[in-house]
Amino acid sequence: MRFKPMFAILIFLLTLSILTNLSYAQNDESKKEETIVCPVSGEKVLKSEAVGPYEYNSKEYYFGCNGCLEKFKKDPETYLNRTNDIICGMKVDKRTAKKVTYEEKDFYFCSDNCKQAFEKDPKTHIMKAMKNSQEHSHDENCKGCEKGSDDKSSTEKKCCGDKAKTTNKSVKEKI
Repeated sequence: MRFKPMFAILIFLLTLSILTNLSYAQNDESKKEETIVCPVSGEKVLKSEAVGPYEYNSKEYYFGCNGCLEKFKKDPETYLNRTNDIICGMKVDKRTAKKVTYEEKDFYFCSDNCKQAFEKDPKTHIMKAMKNSQEHSHDENCKGCEKGSDDKSSTEKKCCGDKAKTTNKSVKEKI
């Protein structure tokens, strides 16, 4: 008869242990650090390692390095209006590119040839572009970036040809 109370205590402790571990696991999930994409280089950067925020038109932007921040300050609209032609991958300016709206989404193209290729089979090109973006998460415009350095303690980056220490300093300027 002594085994029933001990068994109940054992079950209680086991349940408590499981609930505690679940609670810690949920907290770890919520602590995953946010990643930003630099509007200049297209580089994915941990928000804590990014330069910024920089405020433009009441919105905050973060950057891969100080060089990208300076380029953005000089001409923010150029970087905010850039996108990739999903046929050839070329960077295009939304303000001057050929445009097609498909299923309520706008797609931009460098030429009539790319636009026509898309119009012939939009679903295939969209699926191919989605697959490519998952495989290649780093933008080709930032070939100078050091990706995956062995020295994890260093926050020094070479981005877009500019070597700069990244700092998470707030740059509150309004244009």
